[in-house]
Amino acid sequence: MVITIRKLPLILQLFLEFLKASCLMFGTGLVIIPLTGPDVVEFFGWMSYKEFFDGVTLGQISPGPVMKTAGFVGYKVAGIPGATAAFWAVFFPPFLTIILLAPFFRRMRSDPWLKGFLKGVKVGAVAIILGTGASMAQTAFPDLLTVAIGAAAFLATLKPKVNMSVVVVTAGVLGTMAKLL
Repeated sequence: MVITIRKLPLILQLFLEFLKASCLMFGTGLVIIPLTGPDVVEFFGWMSYKEFFDGVTLGQISPGPVMKTAGFVGYKVAGIPGATAAFWAVFFPPFLTIILLAPFFRRMRSDPWLKGFLKGVKVGAVAIILGTGASMAQTAFPDLLTVAIGAAAFLATLKPKVNMSVVVVTAGVLGTMAKLL
């Protein structure tokens, strides 16, 4: 007998969705976009891509972007219980991994198999971020103004030693100023 995830209680659906993401997440917090976005928006229909992208954006401008994004989605879908379930699902696998693997970290640094695996995972993470970013471009860039702000932000990130937080805040200020004018 197969139980589909859609027949499970909503809180358990949220927990399992973010547990899956947490177990597969390598690299940056942006990997949460391709790991959960299609399910949150298309499979479950919990929110639109615009809402999801807003949650990711809020998460990215504060410490703990994955936790914030999970909390945002969970809260939007099922209030405080949903936010709690999503938060714990994202938090638990890395916590458990650190506890279990800490004694082996020194030996793992020199393991050629692990180095090769991590090298491939990094490339895969960047590829899915780029692929998902391309599919979300319509939501992120609805007009020429946002395209211009995005292009300026992208160019700023190409400079060495640029503070990414300053780029994000500056883009936000530019967007706000443009709406006020």
